[in-house]
Amino acid sequence: MNFSFSGTPEVAAPVQRIWVRLLDPYAVAHAGPGVERVEVVDAGHFRVITVLKLGGFKLSFTMNVELFDMIPERELRMRARGKATGSSIEVMSRIRLEPMSEARTRLHWNATTDIGGIVARVGGQRLEGLARELTQRFWDRFIAGVESGT
Repeated sequence: MNFSFSGTPEVAAPVQRIWVRLLDPYAVAHAGPGVERVEVVDAGHFRVITVLKLGGFKLSFTMNVELFDMIPERELRMRARGKATGSSIEVMSRIRLEPMSEARTRLHWNATTDIGGIVARVGGQRLEGLARELTQRFWDRFIAGVESGT
């Protein structure tokens, strides 16, 4: 099952602060729902162990995250791939930062999610709503962390 989502929120922070957080595996992982652990591989790669609850199911995914096609303080792409028992997920995101003033930035993001295996078969139509909710929750938490500096 494939889903695509996007958003263009205004962030009360300068481009530089957002960029630094986008490159920080711990800041990115902290914004993700169900994250239990982060393992840094190198500057552009890290692993995130996350647990998702889908109805009566509880699945643990190991997500391999890659940051690439970076234009410093302007844009980057992020790919996250993971597997759980009988299921797979891949999320491809593009993030672009647009300065609005010295203290405000518009964060353009889009994400395409591909979910396969038992999760896709069992989740059915409810899966799109869940994927949308989890994606929006990630960006809301990421932005809150940028704005608060935590």
